[in-house]
Amino acid sequence: MTRRGGGGPTIMKKATTTQERIRAASMALYGWAVAMMIVSSIPGNRLPAVGLWQWDKLAHLFEYAVLACLLNRYLEIRWSIGGRRLWIVTAALGAAYAALDELHQLAIPLRACSWQDVAADCAGVVLGLACMHARFRKAAA
Repeated sequence: MTRRGGGGPTIMKKATTTQERIRAASMALYGWAVAMMIVSSIPGNRLPAVGLWQWDKLAHLFEYAVLACLLNRYLEIRWSIGGRRLWIVTAALGAAYAALDELHQLAIPLRACSWQDVAADCAGVVLGLACMHARFRKAAA
């Protein structure tokens, strides 16, 4: 944020330098990953009852789609990865984070490690990558 013209209103400025873009991408990615880990650390008896199996899997799908988008953008900006390699690295890191998140839940009271959750997480990563691919195709057109 910058102030223009003395004491006027604050105007949001788009990140223009590479350092600003890296900082913005890393803050978004790390913030989301930490929020995911905090929610994953809540004991099972403190979680709200969802009632439907599908809602739980939709939540997994959404959170990992967002993670994949943020991770994809971070890798592109910070490490200058592009093309097919960008998609493969994003998918591999997203799937690894999903597996580690589920293994982490083994240590949380009344939580369990589930391959169905990992599958929903990985589907979310694929969905996020599809969204990013559509974004890049639209930008290139």
